[in-house]
Formats: sequence, structure tokens, C-alpha cells
Amino acid sequence: MKLIKLIIVKSFRLIGIDWFFIKDILNVIRGFRVVNREMRTPLESFHSMINLFCRTRGRSNQIIHKIVSLISSKVKLDSIDGIVPIKSKFDLKKVVKQLDENGYVVFENVLTEEVCDYLYKFGTTTESSARPLYSGRGQVAKNTVIDFNNLIAIHYDFNEETLINDPVIQSLMADKSLIAIAQEYLNCTPISNVTGMWWQTDFEKTPNDEAATMWHFDMDHVRWIKYFFYITDVNTNSGPHCFVEGTHKPGKIPKKLLKRGYARITDEEIAEAYPENMVREFIGKRGTLIIEDTIGLHKGKHVVDGSRLLFQLTFSDHLFGGNYPERKFTKFADSKVKEFISKNPKIFRKYLETSVNQ
Repeated sequence: MKLIKLIIVKSFRLIGIDWFFIKDILNVIRGFRVVNREMRTPLESFHSMINLFCRTRGRSNQIIHKIVSLISSKVKLDSIDGIVPIKSKFDLKKVVKQLDENGYVVFENVLTEEVCDYLYKFGTTTESSARPLYSGRGQVAKNTVIDFNNLIAIHYDFNEETLINDPVIQSLMADKSLIAIAQEYLNCTPISNVTGMWWQTDFEKTPNDEAATMWHFDMDHVRWIKYFFYITDVNTNSGPHCFVEGTHKPGKIPKKLLKRGYARITDEEIAEAYPENMVREFIGKRGTLIIEDTIGLHKGKHVVDGSRLLFQLTFSDHLFGGNYPERKFTKFADSKVKEFISKNPKIFRKYLETSVNQ
């Protein structure tokens, strides 16, 4: 068998094709078959997608997404009204054009004071998983309610199932303006995928790669769009989200950085690769929304003073990608939200169906 493999590898090299490149393609194809059947992505297939992304400088994801979007048709929405101020198809296309060109769009005052108050109270009274990360004080996560006078971690992460069964968060997940933007950008049915909320604190005095305070690109799925909501006021010292404009496009991340694979990148490396005017730091009041294609280079700036609470929604083109713990809807407080989710099971498939390996 080893001899046959060696012959095949040498044969591909003779005609100028890398066998490992072909192997990664085959792994990704196999992975899609498994996801469609079992709602889980084989780890080898996920790694192969990352390998292809790094070797093709993002072009492979564009090609795979094109195939996915041809198969997955858009859903019909009776309106696009919601928390984002888009009132027409023209407004919608204008937002998506900005996303296509820059990789991000920012809207202020998207969340009302009441919603911000509600989510802040949720964040200060609900248990979260406090992760010391590289603090040197132990790596075991502890479930606790955040105490600003006695911080024990850099990162306090809320349980996704607790989040998705909260009535206010469910209303945001089902917001038609958010779904319309995701659908127009992805050009297919947007799948609700990875709902999160977390505190980032000044517990540590230096940037931390595991806490996402160093530059990186996401590779959660093939294509996706993320919505970042500031629940607290964010200034330059309290951990603003940062993005390198235009790096969501294929070929815009240097080969030198991609050769290292799915690795964190320093401020110095970013400064060497990009002019200062491409680096965006998003300062904003609570209620601010950042819509972003995080396949581009980004980070949460290290918190040096205070704590930042951020809520995130993700919509992807497919469930192929990183595997996360299974989380399901168990209750609905709003009948209209329940009806919308029931009528659009494809969008909310992840939170409605059960994978075969659970």
C-alpha cells in the first residue's frame, strides 16, 4: 500500500500536481458528505479546508462557497425590517456592497437602551465560564458570575444553550434585517451558527493569543458573516474590535503569514504587511453593531482598563466547519419568533436538529 501511495505521489509531481493538494480536496468533499448525513465535520476534512485556504490564499474557500451557493437557494422573507436601518432593496445592496469592498460595515445605536440594559444585566447576573487562559494561575475554567472587584480570568464566556433560549437573544437571532444582510452577502440560505456572548477583562496586562487579542483570521466555516454588538461602551483602552480592511478578499493575506497556517499574528507583522490606514479600530457606544467578514485579519484589542461585553451572531453558508458542542432550542417566549423559526428550519437547522453522534 505504501509503495502504491509513493507511486501515485511521484506521478502527480511529474505532471506538476501536488498529491497532498489533491488529498485535501478529496478530504473536503468527503467532509461535506458526512456533514449532510451526520451534521458533524470530520476533523481531517476541517484541517484540509484550512490547508487549502492557506495554500491558495483564500481562493479555495471562494470556489467551494460558489458551489454551495448554487445548491442552497435563498429563503423568501416577507420583509427586511428589523434593527438595522435598511428599508429597501437599495439600502440592502448598499450595505452588502460595503461588505464586499471593505469587509465590514458599522452601525451605531442599533440596539435600544432597553436591550443593552437587559443584556448587561444578563451578563452581570448569569454564570459564565471564566477562563484564565495563559494567566499562570491555572487553566481550568470555572463557572461563576463575574465579579469586577475580584476578577479571576481574561475571558468570561456564556453558555450558548443558555443564550439561544433567552427571549431577547432569540428575537435578535430571528431579526429579518440581519438575516436579509447575511443572505444577500452569502447569496444563499444563511444558517444561524455560533451564538456567543463574553466579557473580555483587564485581568492580564499583556496580549493573549488564546483570548483572540492577537491578529488572526477565522476559519469557522467555508463562508460566513458575523455580527458583533457592543453591550458596553468601548474606547481604545477597553478592547475595541480591530480589522485590516480588505483582507477578507482572496490574495490579500501575504504568503509569508499563511505559510505558518492557522496561527496568531503580531502587531509588528501587521505593521510590516499593511499601511496604517488599512487598520481599523472600532470605537463605539453600547448598541453599536459591527458587521464583518472575519475571514479577514482581525482581533479584539487587549483590554488595559475596564471590561468589555460583546454579543455575537454568526450566519454561515453551510454547517461544514469547526465542530461545537450541540445546543438546542428548548423554549420560546415569543410566539412570533417561534413561528418564524418554525417556518425557516433551514436557517435554524443547527439549533433544531440532532446530529447522529450525540
